[in-house]
Amino acid sequence: MDFFETCGNFCNSCINYVCDIDWFTIFIYLSTFIALYAAYLLEYKDLFCPYDGQSCQIGNGAAYEKGKPHKDDDIYTLLQKIRISSRYDEASVYWRRSIIFTVLLLFVLLILALKRLPNGYEVLVSFIVIYLFTFLFLVYYQEVVSKPATKQVKDTTYIIERNYFPRK
Repeated sequence: MDFFETCGNFCNSCINYVCDIDWFTIFIYLSTFIALYAAYLLEYKDLFCPYDGQSCQIGNGAAYEKGKPHKDDDIYTLLQKIRISSRYDEASVYWRRSIIFTVLLLFVLLILALKRLPNGYEVLVSFIVIYLFTFLFLVYYQEVVSKPATKQVKDTTYIIERNYFPRK
């Protein structure tokens, strides 16, 4: 069997599946794609244009946008901006990223493994398992790596501020 026959068989099975679809599967598919769309829009806005009227571009992330240094900033302001930027990971929103990753991964994996469109129960169970794994992994990584690293940056900037640039 060549590639085109395999693709044709897959498309035929998809057409047959769509004809036999039940209400629960329709509900799960709609819910999944609405969640994906909402998570994507919120993540895009947060990453590129978090404030009304702001042009959308790289570097405008809500988690670190107030940490942008300016050439007129004094040393105290610069140290505060270093602290703000170092908190990027802690200020990030993991549930949105987890939803986006989960939906994309579950459909790719299920279609490759099942060689058909998954039914509602398969999508629901896969979503729960992949989402929990992804979300909990990211939160664990944040607690074990990001927070201690951020604390080190915060402590270091306070030491620099206190010892080398004491306020008068």
